[in-house]
Order: sequence, then C-alpha cells, then structure tokens
Amino acid sequence: MLQLKRSHEIPFTSALALARHHRIPELAYATQVETQQLLGRPHTPPPNHTPPPRQAEGRWWNAAKWLLLLLMFGIAIGIIVVLWHTADRVERVLGLMSMGESLEEFHSMISTMARGARNVEAATSNVEAASRLGLTAAAEAVPALQKSMNTTLGLVDKLNSFSSHPHVQLSV
Repeated sequence: MLQLKRSHEIPFTSALALARHHRIPELAYATQVETQQLLGRPHTPPPNHTPPPRQAEGRWWNAAKWLLLLLMFGIAIGIIVVLWHTADRVERVLGLMSMGESLEEFHSMISTMARGARNVEAATSNVEAASRLGLTAAAEAVPALQKSMNTTLGLVDKLNSFSSHPHVQLSV
C-alpha cells in the first residue's frame, strides 16, 4: 500500500525531483543542511547572530524617515491649531450674539424702531386724508369763488366808472 506524506514532511531533494517530473507538491521547504548539500558546501552551523554594520545609506534613510515623520506631525499639529483658532473665532462671534443684556437692548431698540415706523405710517395716512379733504374743499369752493370774483369785478367796474363820472345825489 502507498503512503501519502504531507508536503512539509517531504524532504527538499524529493520535492525537487517531483517538480522535475511536473508533480509539484503543495509546499516543500529545504532545511539548512539540505540547502548546503545542494550547493556543494559543507554544513557549518550559523555563528551567533550579530547585526550587520550600519552603512551610511541606511543612516541617511533612517534620518529621512524620522524627518518625514516629524514633518507629518508638524503638519497635523498645524491643521489642529488652525481649526482650534477658527473654532475660537466662531465662538467669539456666537458669544457676541448670546442671550445676554445686549440682546434685550437690541430687542427694545428694534421694537422702538417698529413703533416709530408705525407712527410714520399713521402720520402719512393722516396727511393723505387731510390732503384729500383739502382737495374736496377746494373743489366745492371753486364755484362760490368764481361767483364772488364775478360780483367783485362788477363792483370794481361800477366804482371805476363812478370815480371818473361822479353822479352823486345827496339827499336827506
């Protein structure tokens, strides 16, 4: 009977042989010993892990990353300060329009102005009514004035003719 192994149980050399015949297992990992054997080197245990010495490029890159990070924090803090300043200004404007004594004074001033406007409207309507009455009175007075003018003209003519040709009769 054939026994199947999982891909992590298959040695790397066997997985490589299977891959050459187009039967690729799911995953096959090589151990360090197998890798050294495939490369033809003797297996040496890894030395104590020491970090590689830093190179100048790496230091500049790290400095650039820190500089960019500080720049982003600076921009974020600047935006926060601008927003705080704007909110403070808006709060001041809203504070000026708050429900304090100034608002009551403003309402009394507006009501006084409204009363004055109503008084002006009433005065205008009164002047209109008076002018209408004056026009009707003048229209009614025109015939009487014409009659009196005609009568006065006749009297003036008689006085004028009397002054030039006096015919006075005195009698007792």
